Amino acid sequence: MKLRRIGSASAVALLVLGTMVTGVTTTAAKGQSDGWGNDFYLSDTFAAQASTVFTYGEITDYFYVGDWDGDGVDTLAYRRGGTFFVRNSNSTGAPEHSFTYGRAGDTVLVGDWDGDGVDTLAVRRGAEYHVKNSLTAGRADVVAVYGRGDDTVLIGDWDGNGTDTFAVRRGAVYHVKNTISAGAADRVAVYGRSDDDVYVGDFDGDGDDSFTVRRGAQYFVANEIRAGQADRTVVYGRSTDTTLVGDWNGDGVDSLGIQRLRPALERTANGAVTNLAGVDAVSGDYDARNGRLSHSLLCPIPFLPTHAIQCRAVDDLVAFHRAYEARFGKPLPINGAPFTTYRSYADQLHVWQETGPPVAARPGTSPHGYGLAVDFGGRTEIEFGQEPYPWLRANGPRFGWYNMPWHWETGSVPEPWHFDYRR
Repeated sequence: MKLRRIGSASAVALLVLGTMVTGVTTTAAKGQSDGWGNDFYLSDTFAAQASTVFTYGEITDYFYVGDWDGDGVDTLAYRRGGTFFVRNSNSTGAPEHSFTYGRAGDTVLVGDWDGDGVDTLAVRRGAEYHVKNSLTAGRADVVAVYGRGDDTVLIGDWDGNGTDTFAVRRGAVYHVKNTISAGAADRVAVYGRSDDDVYVGDFDGDGDDSFTVRRGAQYFVANEIRAGQADRTVVYGRSTDTTLVGDWNGDGVDSLGIQRLRPALERTANGAVTNLAGVDAVSGDYDARNGRLSHSLLCPIPFLPTHAIQCRAVDDLVAFHRAYEARFGKPLPINGAPFTTYRSYADQLHVWQETGPPVAARPGTSPHGYGLAVDFGGRTEIEFGQEPYPWLRANGPRFGWYNMPWHWETGSVPEPWHFDYRR
């Protein structure tokens, strides 16, 4: 029913009522999850302990939260391409219903657009919204324009009439609209800071939605759309978790949930390779050892334990991280997606099948398969000519990390986010 959050609309075009993850704090807000992982921890109250724990889908799926059958309980759906797979209970198992809507790259939102108690989808393309009132393929039932094409959008029932509509977020200012239509906002409010992660939900069961701000693992919940102090402060999960919001038990009150990516060495097969003598990680040559490393060679990254690299590169990566923090005031932005550091052979095969050359290296040839490469990005865009790329490229070699010439803007495979360890 109500979902919740949205930080940056530019983050992989993810503005759906669900969640999505990228390596620092992440969220799910009536749209696509901005996180990764398929382990879920749902709390029926604002207690620190989960009430329901289960696994669903794959770690690379995009997840959404909604009340898909109108029973008052929010559950998960996942998306692969343009197909959505819905399950009506918060438990491990197969989807109960699937359908196709929109295009594979669309931004997708979730809401009860017609007040019938069932959440359905809307596709966002710029400032245009294609709203569907049933979980079926076909044309939109309503097409509306609101805000600007680069706005961050949140979904909620702002006036308690049982119908979800849009709010545009610009910094810490929210422009709330009570109808799905063009025109001026019905209400403008300020809450939190401009760089906060913000979620939407009915946190007190009064029928209308309001905001909660997340900072790390702490949530500042307001029961009304207004400026001022939070009505409640809650700590839940870890700072690297993706946040979900939903009514998990049908009591009319939205509470928190978590999407979590398992630690790297729990989800990666333990290979047999312990000897990497003579390896040139960036040669591009096939090597049967690539992607089959023993866990004895791999160590979790201390500031991102869901990801691992070769142990011998960890200290230099941590030093790189500290220098970046001193310069930019935030952690080194390693992309939190599952395959951005060490990749098993199976991981590289998945990436190869999804993207192919030249973006992906052939399995058995990638420097990721030696645990000697990282991909930056996620919430921090890495683009040629814009910070932090110039700083990363100039300072990375001090710590053994290089954006190799073929990954420069003029190179054969331009990738400003990809850095290799060369010590």
